[in-house]
Amino acid sequence: MKHLLKFLALSISFVSSCALAAPTTMTFDGTFGLAPSYSENGFTVASTVGHIHLNGDNQLNLHNGGCCSDPYMFTADNGSAFDFSSFDLLSSSGDMTFTASNGNVFNLAAGVIGHFDLSSDFANITSVMWHVEDNLGFGEGNIDNVTFNAASVPEPGSLALLGLGLLGALVVRRKSANQ
Repeated sequence: MKHLLKFLALSISFVSSCALAAPTTMTFDGTFGLAPSYSENGFTVASTVGHIHLNGDNQLNLHNGGCCSDPYMFTADNGSAFDFSSFDLLSSSGDMTFTASNGNVFNLAAGVIGHFDLSSDFANITSVMWHVEDNLGFGEGNIDNVTFNAASVPEPGSLALLGLGLLGALVVRRKSANQ
């Protein structure tokens, strides 16, 4: 029983010491024009076929038709996994599709706007592709306040503490076995 309590205390200390990064938001503030990509707060959005549109209203514009920008891909600058948490869709004239690197998909019908919180289907991914369908010759959408969370990672100090705790438990067990 004493060993079980030690193990439980050690497990709780390890889990509580995992680093959870604060949410990071791309706001597109003060942006205007065409660019191959845009980076903010450790994340980048880029067009896979041309350039991105920063419309000057602190929004990212995606359209299908005319000059090519569709689709866009969101990634972490350091290539690490992240959670795609939420976004504000401010206008939509085409069906929207968000596809995570793990294959999960979030669809929105044309004309739907608002704030959208994404499920755990968009957790621990390395990219998100945003695509708009060409409804009636031109599909378009404006997005803002795209929020990401870095995947939780145990801190090195907590891993060392766990290792020392396991080593201590092994020593106690061997002493008990020798007596």
